[in-house]
Amino acid sequence: MSASRIVAYTSPKPCSHLATYRKKHGLRGYASLRDLLRTSPNGRTALGCLKSPVPACDLCSAHLGRLYLCLVCSSVSCLDHSIAHAAAEMGHEIAVDVDRAELFCCTCADQVYDPDFDTAVMAKQIEELPKRREAACGGRKRRRPERITRELVPAVCRRAVLDPSGLPWGLRGMNNLGNTCFMNSVLQVLLHTPPLRWYFLGDHHRRELCSRRRRRKGSVTEGPCLACDLDSVFSAAFSGDRTPYSPAQFLHRSGIGGSVEKSLN
Repeated sequence: MSASRIVAYTSPKPCSHLATYRKKHGLRGYASLRDLLRTSPNGRTALGCLKSPVPACDLCSAHLGRLYLCLVCSSVSCLDHSIAHAAAEMGHEIAVDVDRAELFCCTCADQVYDPDFDTAVMAKQIEELPKRREAACGGRKRRRPERITRELVPAVCRRAVLDPSGLPWGLRGMNNLGNTCFMNSVLQVLLHTPPLRWYFLGDHHRRELCSRRRRRKGSVTEGPCLACDLDSVFSAAFSGDRTPYSPAQFLHRSGIGGSVEKSLN
């Protein structure tokens, strides 16, 4: 792909209400959510430790549907009352979806994106990886030290400051290797699926220790391992490099690619 065809990606512009909130409060609201964030074993992050074990709207007690936590006063409201709250209280437009841990503008009635908020959520998810691993092992502690997990937390936090592009972590295009658009789309979905993302970025599968990858007796080649190849794709996507990437080895090893796409067209 020629350099002239590479699209220059930019972060979506925040709504005026989010920009106003950031100008007034900075990152204080995001920092205050740190102790409320909870990550389930499947990698999904939500808000926990609220006033009630079963979150409900402070005004109508509704607990079904979406609930939103105001970043200014910490009130919890259903969608209708969140919109009414933002209209009645100037500066209270920005809230967090309790179930999804995503920013929401109650005036625009739409999700909004802030890379600093995304960084805070990701840092919390990586920090909780050792707890989730221990729970998955029935409470037994793992022998391997969690050095990489500990290093990932400050590394993720630093990216918000060091990366001048302000783009989300892991945003990287893939080259079309000849009718591989479909598989590239599938790979992009896999890269941004929380359980897979935290599994591979949390160093659950280490290529250098993989038994399938080790050279077998009487063979000069390594055994094939799709998990190792997928780990390489994750490493490339989350390396910080923005140039388009070619996942040729993964597509070749998996035996899928152009022929599959043609059969689906």
